[in-house]
Amino acid sequence: MRTDGVDMKFDISLGIANRDGGRFRFGVYNFGEHVRNGFEFGVANYTRRVEGAQGAVMFNGANYVNGFQIAPVNIVIEELYGLQIGLYCFANEGNYLQLGVLTYRESGPWYTRFSPFVGFRRSKKIQKERKK
Repeated sequence: MRTDGVDMKFDISLGIANRDGGRFRFGVYNFGEHVRNGFEFGVANYTRRVEGAQGAVMFNGANYVNGFQIAPVNIVIEELYGLQIGLYCFANEGNYLQLGVLTYRESGPWYTRFSPFVGFRRSKKIQKERKK
């Protein structure tokens, strides 16, 4: 379901605000529950579960990412398995690499949470595909 946009046969959503439409979303604001094996690009994106990539002019946000984020601000609230590139990168659990002016990792000892330019985390738990 989309709130605004055009859904094409190639599984592409174009519009001002795209919601849960298409594997490939291009809009000013993209949001929804899941991007599966695709990507979204806009001024701002927030999707609960991303399996693919997010690119934005200003902000990317997600609860879970298995893939790649690139924007000035990237935030993953729960788990990240992949790469973040931006000015500010925030992540919690997972296996990831962060490249940014300021990187922050929510989990771990206090002295490992902030770092300039490069941040990483290697989780001891095995990545599980959460079924929803």
